[in-house]
Amino acid sequence: MALMAAKGIVKPQCTSEYKLTPIETELRKLLGLGYREATPPGMFVELWIGISRDEVIRIKHSRQSWIEDYWPLLELGMTRADCQE
Repeated sequence: MALMAAKGIVKPQCTSEYKLTPIETELRKLLGLGYREATPPGMFVELWIGISRDEVIRIKHSRQSWIEDYWPLLELGMTRADCQE
């Protein structure tokens, strides 16, 4: 989805800039990997993401092959209301 700006269309970058990149950066630090250092074969991270059943449209698989996404709330069939309880 693009936003209209005064001089044209601007693609939103909030998700990448404030969510994906910081998470990937921290995961790399935890794995002891430097910036752009290749992950060793067979190394992966299981990343738990809190998306509930009523937000299923937000599911996107990781752009990194070494990150395996896991949605425990979906697996349990939980909605936002279930989480609030």
